[in-house]
Amino acid sequence: MTVQELNSVLGNNIRRYRVQKGYGLREFAKKVGVHVTQLNRWEKGRALINGINLVTLAQLFEVEVWELYYPKDIKEEHKAGTEDNKTHES
Repeated sequence: MTVQELNSVLGNNIRRYRVQKGYGLREFAKKVGVHVTQLNRWEKGRALINGINLVTLAQLFEVEVWELYYPKDIKEEHKAGTEDNKTHES
């Protein structure tokens, strides 16, 4: 996976978590302590996020940092799909 692809995945997940928590773009940017333009760039995968901001985002979303890249619900869906495939192959 390229850095650009990884940024895109991260950005999509940030947006998803933000929307799930009910935050608007401006409101959430203020909570994070960044300009709304910066948050928008992150969500579109157009800017890198430093470690401090990753930790801040994870804390606000109440998740582990790795879940910003690979959310638990997606991991659980993938695991369930893999187990279903094994069942069908038998």
